[in-house]
Amino acid sequence: MWKIAALGTLKKILFLYWCSEVLYSKTLRDYSGNEGSHFSLASQKINASRNSCKEIFPFPSPPPPTQCLGTSLENKIKMRSIIAEDPNWSLDLVPSLSSLCQRCIRFTFQHNKKYLFEKLTPELKDSIQSRLSLSLPLHVTADLVPDGLFWKRCCQQRWKICDISQYDYSWKRMFFERHLENLIELFIPEETEFKVILDALALCKNYVKRLNITQLLLTSRKFVKGREDDQNEIATLSNEEEDDPSICHFDFGPVLAELIHLEELHLVYTIKQCGMNFEWTMFQITDRDCRALTLAFKGCKTLKVLRIRQSQVDDKKCRPLLRCLMDHPSLIELDLAHNILRDGGARSVAELLSKGRLEKLNICNNEIDVHGAKILAQALSNNSTLRYLNMRLNQVRDEGGQAIVEALQNNTTLTYLHLGGNDLTSITAVVLSKVLLKNETLKTLNLSCNSLGELLYFAPLGIEYFRKKGPINSPLHFVSHKFQCIATGTKQKAHDF
Repeated sequence: MWKIAALGTLKKILFLYWCSEVLYSKTLRDYSGNEGSHFSLASQKINASRNSCKEIFPFPSPPPPTQCLGTSLENKIKMRSIIAEDPNWSLDLVPSLSSLCQRCIRFTFQHNKKYLFEKLTPELKDSIQSRLSLSLPLHVTADLVPDGLFWKRCCQQRWKICDISQYDYSWKRMFFERHLENLIELFIPEETEFKVILDALALCKNYVKRLNITQLLLTSRKFVKGREDDQNEIATLSNEEEDDPSICHFDFGPVLAELIHLEELHLVYTIKQCGMNFEWTMFQITDRDCRALTLAFKGCKTLKVLRIRQSQVDDKKCRPLLRCLMDHPSLIELDLAHNILRDGGARSVAELLSKGRLEKLNICNNEIDVHGAKILAQALSNNSTLRYLNMRLNQVRDEGGQAIVEALQNNTTLTYLHLGGNDLTSITAVVLSKVLLKNETLKTLNLSCNSLGELLYFAPLGIEYFRKKGPINSPLHFVSHKFQCIATGTKQKAHDF
């Protein structure tokens, strides 16, 4: 009887052992692609039952599961794997707490406080600015985002050429200056709402130090009634007539009053790409513009450099402009090159030299003749601040040239003088050779495009001077460590230093 009972027990043990192996194989199939506690718990129970059976009776294991399930599933059940919803997910891609914080800052940037960036390290600042959206409103980023990668991305997105060296290596300054310049250059008086400019000024005024305006648009042209075949002809203005009230440019008064850090203002009263609508009135400053600028300069006490080029500034328009600058507290550079100044304009400039603090004056390519040159020479002899004077491409001739050269005997501050292209001859060269023996401050003199001949180089005083100052390098070019003189004939093209 005991043999029969033992045999029955053995059969039960074998049956349980075989069932555990089959259940293990099935569990591998059902739970191989899932993660969690179900698979771990089932595996623990099956392994426990298998071990208990092996301890009782060490029978050989049944065939492996791969043989029971077929070779098609062989590669799937060899090892446990994780199937996530994102096929690219892995433990290596889990973001750090710092990354999560930066992401939160970017998504809630509009609600952040101004002092947020002050508490971050430079690395975190660059990381956040490199990921901020460029579509954020300007009124949000203007005060919140400091100078850095964000403004660099904004500049490079809008403009192909970005020379940061011209803006004190500040991307934020570059963006706001060029942004305001674009708004002014595209402003159409009486059509564009001035609120656009005022809104931009509220954001730009703390960062703009220079405005370089390369065009100023006019109001819409008005048609006048004429002949039947000329109904749409545009009315033109003669130089003798008063300016048409309908012709006006941008008013800089409100702008200069708001720009508390403005130091340089460059203006060109012209229109780019006018096409078939060309008129001379598009390329000149008007009396109304001069009156508006006069009032604007009084409200801008920080202005140091003023340039109004290629704008047809004549004696009449120059007088009120320079008169309001005589008592300006900070102006040190004036550039009225490529205009039509004559004797009256030279007189206004001379008054400014006598009362102002100018250190640099550029009046090249005007129409100043002998009388204007004498007026400027008298002011130059009594001036103690001017260091740079460019009068090239005028009409001073020998009489005016001698007056300017003789003024150098009393002037002790001028270091640069350009008299190229003024119809000077050897007469001026003789006077110059005498004056240079006494003047010890002038370092650069340009006499290019004049008919000086060779008298300057063979006059005894001239040779004595250049032997004293430095060696002669060529028949037409003298250079020394302290002094540089360039004198060429009229056939050579004039060039600007």
